[in-house]
Amino acid sequence: NTLASAVADCLHHLIKQAMGYDSSAWALLMVGETYMDAGWYDKAIDLMKRATVLKPNDFFGWGFLGQCYSRSGRYEEAIRTLLHTLSLAPHDLYTQNDLADTYRLSGDLDAAREAYLKIIDMNPESPFGYMGMIKLVLAGGKPDEAMIYLEKAVQRGVSFEEVNIPEFKGLPGFAELMKKHFPDQVKD
Repeated sequence: NTLASAVADCLHHLIKQAMGYDSSAWALLMVGETYMDAGWYDKAIDLMKRATVLKPNDFFGWGFLGQCYSRSGRYEEAIRTLLHTLSLAPHDLYTQNDLADTYRLSGDLDAAREAYLKIIDMNPESPFGYMGMIKLVLAGGKPDEAMIYLEKAVQRGVSFEEVNIPEFKGLPGFAELMKKHFPDQVKD
């Protein structure tokens, strides 16, 4: 698409200009995150690595780097980086969730289960672990167990938009759950 290419070129030019004004670790991470969101993983990883050199004990930089590795399918590097991030911030739910998702995406379902359950143990009121477990048990062909986790996730504040997705609509009891928790948004 010509328009998308032109927009990407313009964004790249603006980002390079902005980097000339501020090359702090935070600026590197923010530009790297922009690159990551645009799917420019190699550029993002380069900037995020530079940020971790500037601030080696800052778990945000390592977390962004691990997330970028995971999104780009570099799961071994992602797992190693996210484990390092957790050594810097052992109670960070976002990093623990990224690690669990990465294990799941890499096919290590036992490690993913352990990581999602750890999120639930760390903070039973967070929906992260429950949402991850839904994906995990659905992949294992256990729709009844998925509904148990979906109910718990909704009870912890997951939005209508987050649960009203095709992957969940066929679950046994889904319609009833939606009517119970989102009566104003569910149409008969």
